[in-house]
Amino acid sequence: MAKVQKRKTARKKRNTQGVVIKNKVKNETPIKKIRMQTKRMAVSKTKSKKFYVIANWKMNPTTAPRAKALFGAISERSRRLKYTNIVVCPPFLYIDTLKSGYSGRKIAFGAQTCFLEESGPFTGEVSAPMIKSVGGEYVILGHSESRAMGETDEDIRTRADNALNSNLTPVICIGEDARDEDGDYLAVIKNQVHAIFYGMSRDWLRRVIIAYEPIWAIGKTGKDAVTAHGLHETGMYIRKILAEMFDKSIAIEQRILYGGSVKAENASALIDGTQVEGFLVGSASLNAEEFFGIAEAVEDYAKR
Repeated sequence: MAKVQKRKTARKKRNTQGVVIKNKVKNETPIKKIRMQTKRMAVSKTKSKKFYVIANWKMNPTTAPRAKALFGAISERSRRLKYTNIVVCPPFLYIDTLKSGYSGRKIAFGAQTCFLEESGPFTGEVSAPMIKSVGGEYVILGHSESRAMGETDEDIRTRADNALNSNLTPVICIGEDARDEDGDYLAVIKNQVHAIFYGMSRDWLRRVIIAYEPIWAIGKTGKDAVTAHGLHETGMYIRKILAEMFDKSIAIEQRILYGGSVKAENASALIDGTQVEGFLVGSASLNAEEFFGIAEAVEDYAKR
């Protein structure tokens, strides 16, 4: 029987502790105090750290030949990478086609979501075991576009459990709608982290990748992405929450990526010193040259 982690009292405990109540958490810590606290949790770059650039093609390209051509251009350039892991998440029906024609080892494949159940009468849905069966190794969960269609934090946790049971690596997206100087947006992030990861085992958490994806920065120009300072600050805050929920070593080890208007022009600034381990790339991943420019920025940082 598939392994399922028990979370019978999770909802009760969250509500009792006042952590998750109607998707709202009281922001008791001013932003300046949080900045001071997170400065104490320095995360050093070590050789054991893995760096990622994940391509989310969304509902593109529209034909299999175009998907093959785009993948071919990305795989050709990826041969030069030594320290950076490339993951391509095309529409589900392209995974098997692309993987069967690829003999290299530089690129892994993933899906853009998976369903809440493993099988059953769910027309049009794709389950985690199906993704695994066609060679997928990763799955994106909680993307802002999925959340906009009604996906909840509880749904994301269920999907993550299914993905982990199928030996997939979940790439779990979190992020606020808007940013304010008072730090209220941090309550949104704290809500999401608590709701999704409460009660998860340490072994499973170590297999998860978190993608910080502020919704206000998605689909815009590189100039509209979060600043390097803001990214560093938020990444450290996410680690602070995980340290409180689990322990400091887990928080430091956690892989965190950034997604939101990442371009070749701003990738170096967003990876250098921000203590994220790479990027989740949307529209820029549909241009092989632009995508590889982002990958090169990560590679240059990773090999220092």
